[in-house]
Amino acid sequence: MLIDVGVMIGSSADGVDIVFCNITDDDITIIKSGHESFEFDFQKDLVYLAQNSEAGIDLPNLKKLGTQISFVISKLIKEMLESFPENFKLRQIAVHGYTIIHSRKNKISYQLADIPYLYKEFNCPIVHDFRQEILNEGGFGAPLIPLFHQWLGKITKTHEMTLLNIGGISNITIIRKDIVHGWDIGPGNCISDQLMQFYYNSPFDFNGQKAGMGSLNKEFLNELENQYNSKKTIQYVKGYPFQWFDRSSFKLLTNEINKIKINPEDAIYTSLYFTKECFLKYKDLIQLNDKLIVFGGGVFNQTLLNLFIHSGIDLNFDLPKGIHPLNMEAACFAWLGFQRIINHKIYAEPLILKKPIDIGIIYLDTKKCKSYINQKDKLMHQITQKIS
Repeated sequence: MLIDVGVMIGSSADGVDIVFCNITDDDITIIKSGHESFEFDFQKDLVYLAQNSEAGIDLPNLKKLGTQISFVISKLIKEMLESFPENFKLRQIAVHGYTIIHSRKNKISYQLADIPYLYKEFNCPIVHDFRQEILNEGGFGAPLIPLFHQWLGKITKTHEMTLLNIGGISNITIIRKDIVHGWDIGPGNCISDQLMQFYYNSPFDFNGQKAGMGSLNKEFLNELENQYNSKKTIQYVKGYPFQWFDRSSFKLLTNEINKIKINPEDAIYTSLYFTKECFLKYKDLIQLNDKLIVFGGGVFNQTLLNLFIHSGIDLNFDLPKGIHPLNMEAACFAWLGFQRIINHKIYAEPLILKKPIDIGIIYLDTKKCKSYINQKDKLMHQITQKIS
């Protein structure tokens, strides 16, 4: 049996999600999945690095953090392999590390992980750096998951779907008869997570319990709206938006919180209210004709879900092919890795790019692959130093 492994570290930096899949041209079966949480202090280090990448990057420290990430990835994969029969082979491991910087203007997207370390651990192709070639061709490079949703719609003969990923950042996919498109709509859980860390030194609000005790603070909501408007870089192509956010887009408004003197529960509730409002900004464009399929960590925040429901949005938690809400993104990268291994080019952003391209870089233990890693590190360092 050939196993395709998908590895995803989302913008929340809460840990590593991994899926083992068997993928063919027209089917996907998730055989096993796992999650390994990062230590809370390590999570905070990663988020701080991403939020402050424009201040410059200490490359040696960055590489050290990348090796720590890959150690966690390796440990979890080995644990998941322990119960596997002997008649399997790892076809490829697709790794989407933690995004430190993604800049269309500077044509760079950098995901943190020690790729050579993982190759040495498993001696199989490691597919990585999925966004760079799209940027090189003039695209946005994010989000990538609509490509996977399009394929899922094709193999399940589903011609119309609307899917919302609520992770650290929220992004939407619309699949209609004449268009497949996706874009970032704003924050997901990232502001709520930061508030939990600020007030309670806790990584997240379990099931939205703290938010559920709060109420809307309009002054703080206005501050969030102002920050959103200052960071958005939306462009429209043929009537459809292209937009990308990262953790640096939504830094915690500590000074504003102190001025407003808002209580913690109200701040957390208001941050989730704003997440819902960011979706409603695009409600007319989306033209939701069916239930909204939701996935990502936000699925387990009942307060956030209630905000959507009370706004008249019907939610659907049944994902195509029975994929678990927490496994969708890792499964996406397992699929993208499979496409790259079989040398199948993809129309990444058909509204902008005019030809199919290779998505992802295959790492093997060769001088060429090592040189690519080194050059990418240097480029990222140069660009962040230039920005700072």
